[in-house]
Amino acid sequence: MRLSSSHSFAKSGNGFKISPSLQSMILATTAEQPYQISSELLSMYLGIDINEMQLYRITDHYGQSLQATLDNTGVLYPVKNKADIVYAMADGSMILTRENGSEWKETKVGRIFRAEDCLQPKGKTGKITQSQYVSHFGDCHAFTQKMDKILDSHV
Repeated sequence: MRLSSSHSFAKSGNGFKISPSLQSMILATTAEQPYQISSELLSMYLGIDINEMQLYRITDHYGQSLQATLDNTGVLYPVKNKADIVYAMADGSMILTRENGSEWKETKVGRIFRAEDCLQPKGKTGKITQSQYVSHFGDCHAFTQKMDKILDSHV
């Protein structure tokens, strides 16, 4: 079946020639699998071929949109009570990049979670059910600002 590009069914959102429903399936698949496997799964289950670069473009578009939302709101899991305990962990390392020959760059990652989201089943390994990660590729000052923005909303 072919549709005219002016037909209402041929119109899609976000500049992709892919229906919102298929975009949603792509996001669900790529959230759990690498692009190559996602492409194979979509082909096997839906009978359509979508290359890895198209999967990347869609996930990148929505990832940037989500990042912009997080940058504005900051907190994924707000505390329900100001007396709640909130934990923050941070770590960093240096990564060898290809920039300027061989240059080392800082990378940082932080994890913030509420005490109520820590489960300790008897005799089993503990589990954190919800947490928010913060990452930064660059110096510690910008990373600290990102972490502070989220932590400040918890006090």
